[in-house]
Amino acid sequence: MVGSGLILVTTFIIPDKLQVLTVSSGSMLPSIPVGSLILDLPKGEYLPGEIITFRCRDGNFENEALVTHRVAAVIKNDDGIVYKTKGDRNDSVDLDPVTENQIVGRVIFSLPLAGHAVLFSQTSFGFFLLVILPAAVIIYCEGRNLTSSIRDFHAKKKASVIPPAESAGCGIPWGERTIQRDPHVVPLSGIPQDDRNLKSA
Repeated sequence: MVGSGLILVTTFIIPDKLQVLTVSSGSMLPSIPVGSLILDLPKGEYLPGEIITFRCRDGNFENEALVTHRVAAVIKNDDGIVYKTKGDRNDSVDLDPVTENQIVGRVIFSLPLAGHAVLFSQTSFGFFLLVILPAAVIIYCEGRNLTSSIRDFHAKKKASVIPPAESAGCGIPWGERTIQRDPHVVPLSGIPQDDRNLKSA
């Protein structure tokens, strides 16, 4: 039976045997505060002073709850190796020794308070606030950006098309136009003055 004040953890399994655990009790204070995020990695043999996570088979815990305690002693016998464990905050070692088959791994990293966010994300409101809502905001923003890009594309495409009026010369400034003259029409400047008067009469 594991001693009082044990440290319970919530586990999230990720590849390569590395496990992310969230600490939910304080038997390892001050080394591992409540709400810490810890990483566990299995190894061949564990040494005194190392912190390990193991499965607790006490009937008081449902479905073999995980416990993280420090190795107090290593006992080798004909049946193999067993470990005596103890919480840093506890006055005595755990009553039941831990076998190699119970051990999940050694704690290789801990991050205080980070586990609170993980535990919060497991609640319905936390999942909505940390997962659903950010995803919805991202989708909305990306949708707006896509719509704006499509509008800009169509606006540039429309601006690149020359209107019919401009193609006929109506949109060309007067100074840049070339006036086409009829070769059979003689300008008045080329007619003698007397002939002009006669034509006027």
